[in-house]
Amino acid sequence: MSIITQKNKVSYLGNSSASLFPIDFPLTADILKEDYLKVVITDTDGKITPADKNNYRLEQSGGSYSLRYPLAGDLLPNGYKLTILREVPFIQPLDLANGGSFSSDVIEGAFDFQEFQIQQLSEKFERTPTFPLGSLTDGETAYNAFINNVAKAEAGAITATAEADRAKLNADTAEQYASQLTGLTATAETTEAGTEAEAEYNPDTGLLLLKIPKGDKGEPGDKGEPGDSFKGQEALDEKLRLFEQQIKQIKADNEKAFKKVIMMWGGLITEIPEGFVLCDGTNGTPDLRDKFILGAGACEDYKEVGESGGSYNATTENTTAVNNATTLTVAQISAHKHEFYGASGSGSKAAITANSDHSITAVQIYNGAKLSSAMDNTGGGQPHNHDQKPHDHKVTVTPPYYVLAFIQKL
Repeated sequence: MSIITQKNKVSYLGNSSASLFPIDFPLTADILKEDYLKVVITDTDGKITPADKNNYRLEQSGGSYSLRYPLAGDLLPNGYKLTILREVPFIQPLDLANGGSFSSDVIEGAFDFQEFQIQQLSEKFERTPTFPLGSLTDGETAYNAFINNVAKAEAGAITATAEADRAKLNADTAEQYASQLTGLTATAETTEAGTEAEAEYNPDTGLLLLKIPKGDKGEPGDKGEPGDSFKGQEALDEKLRLFEQQIKQIKADNEKAFKKVIMMWGGLITEIPEGFVLCDGTNGTPDLRDKFILGAGACEDYKEVGESGGSYNATTENTTAVNNATTLTVAQISAHKHEFYGASGSGSKAAITANSDHSITAVQIYNGAKLSSAMDNTGGGQPHNHDQKPHDHKVTVTPPYYVLAFIQKL
């Protein structure tokens, strides 16, 4: 067969669904067996593991070949890589007998096998470190230099890690120290080596930011141990000593500004922020439970902070109003009149008599006949009382409300 490609390996990324992987490099009838294939699995951490030979096989469809993997178990997961390499032994299997028949297929098969060996060496060479043509460095020197550089890199990494841990420890210590000292929220960050330690306070947010420099790179010791140089430590200590005075002043100012401050709290009573207490009449606080707040002003009754008053209930006095033994006089009664009418004409006359008891007698004579009518008193004219008994009036004066708790800074 003619070989027109230099490929002898192929790789596939897993997707948790594929189990048949095409082989796009040449195979001949003489090497159609799993022994001439090397299959490895690379996980997401870069770890390479040979695949179990009992868990894959070659499959042929027409003139194409594929690898079936796995035969059992989970499919190749996402992020994993499967690599198939053609790997033949370095032997010469052709044996020509004197006087024997000539077979072009046998000769061509030997050439194919030899080409596979060349491609195999080429692929391995591509994965081998090299140095430029004409370099004075031989392989042993290059190897030793490589190992030495790896050792230095490892030592440098250890040193950098140690310095980073040291810087982180100093940052954490400074953060805790500042928090305990000021009662403020403090945070710390590491900065590049050689920079100065700094501390910044933001009065708007109440956040204290500490900037702690990293240590220098350091050099490995005689036994490969990382050095303990940490530049910036003394500067940090001095900065913290100076900053302590500033923080104390900030703390004093905060205490002065916020002490006795009363504010409304919308959370649970059990979750009142540290440094604040409920205004319930204890801890030197006013008892503001079940109360409204009235702003001090020019009114004499509400002029001084701390005055209190009012009541939960409005109570009116129970009184009885009595109008005792009242007898109306003539002057006290309502104005009114009484009228009498009689027939008029010849032969009639009338007489009206007012009696001493305020009664009236009317006499009418008509053609010799006497007709009389009278208006007399009725009722006893006795005094009487008007009593007003005690009674209740209930009026609700509570406006719409939302309950919050009053808390005070100690």
